[in-house]
Amino acid sequence: MITEAGRFYLEHGTHPEAAGASAAAGRTPRQRTRPADDASSGASPRYGPPALKRPASAGERHCDAVELVERLRAERIVDLLSLSEAEVDRWRKTIDYAKRHGLVPEGHRIECNHPAASTMTVRLVAATHPTAALKRAAQLPPVPVPGRLDQPHPVIARLRDDSERMEMPSEVRHRGLCILQALAEAAVERGWDVTDAPGDRGSTLSEKQQVRLAREGVVRIGINGFRYTVTVDQKSPQAPDPAKASRLKIALPQSHTDLQSTWTDAKTVLLEQRLPEVIEALSHRVAADQERTAAEAHARAAQQVAGAAEAARDRERAVEVFLAQELDRRARELERWRLLTAYCDQLEAHLDAADPQAAQTESARAWLAWARAHTAKANPFSELPGMPEVPDDLTRVKGAKDSGDAIPDVSAARTPMEPRGPKVWDTGRRFHSNG
Repeated sequence: MITEAGRFYLEHGTHPEAAGASAAAGRTPRQRTRPADDASSGASPRYGPPALKRPASAGERHCDAVELVERLRAERIVDLLSLSEAEVDRWRKTIDYAKRHGLVPEGHRIECNHPAASTMTVRLVAATHPTAALKRAAQLPPVPVPGRLDQPHPVIARLRDDSERMEMPSEVRHRGLCILQALAEAAVERGWDVTDAPGDRGSTLSEKQQVRLAREGVVRIGINGFRYTVTVDQKSPQAPDPAKASRLKIALPQSHTDLQSTWTDAKTVLLEQRLPEVIEALSHRVAADQERTAAEAHARAAQQVAGAAEAARDRERAVEVFLAQELDRRARELERWRLLTAYCDQLEAHLDAADPQAAQTESARAWLAWARAHTAKANPFSELPGMPEVPDDLTRVKGAKDSGDAIPDVSAARTPMEPRGPKVWDTGRRFHSNG
């Protein structure tokens, strides 16, 4: 709740009593004004040099922090480039304000680092505060870390003996190897597989990526058919302070869910104390991936059932089209038989009325005999017609229906001619098809 005095301070930049004293002394309280660059925009800037050249009030700090958290919720990572010292200081205070006033979403924390000069990278990560994490880790089964690598896991031994991997100070490298050995032993105790991670030193990688890959210590842990890459690396390898440069971090691949995937050394909590959290996160990760895989399999099965049902409906429609075409064909056969029978009857009637001694009479009688025999064979009801046999492949039938192709006239042993287009008169005084 903001009091009247607070509103006065946000508006005038001073306390009401101080403003009264200034008025008594003949001075006027200073007013909050927008920079000249922003006067035409009608809105006070929250980011950028104009807004960061002056100290932020409590209200502006709160608005900056809220807007930053909203951006982090949407983007997860916010890169701030080309910052001055004043801007870096103001961003630090904004992040600190968000942490102190409970603006960070529950189960998350804000991480901030400087990958290069005048640059800040702010991340919203799923994690808990190191102190709370230490209490949580104390309730989990311990993961002891050896001080020496007397009998390392074969994967850890190969990593230790490879001089081109984990290129970092010897003491830091030994500590990272011991952490990986502790994770490997904990994985083996739980029946998990520990294998070498495939190397990627291709020529397509940039120099910065090659340096990072040479510095990382990577193993792969397999759990119930799922494999997870565990990476140990320096948190701030370019830090000028040796203490900061020696801090390590553990990273898992990004999860499909909002599970924590990064653990780092803190001022009060070492990475060795957080290894139980890493093992627990792997267990939660495989449970989440199993659930996700089952859901995807269920979705695929449902899609296959729907596809099979759609295919069955398509076949029913194709069978209907096939039978309708067959019915049309048989009906045309019946009509053709009737026409042939009528022709033979007419021919016979003309023969009966013709002169028996005419030259063409004998030939006409022979033609009638053949026509009668052929018509008898063409009778569609010479045998009782049954249900047509439906072929397995009805693609041609569906294609003929969907594309509008002409259906062959089986009874006439020919295909109906395509309708011709209208005739138009051209300048050459000739007709031609309009096409």
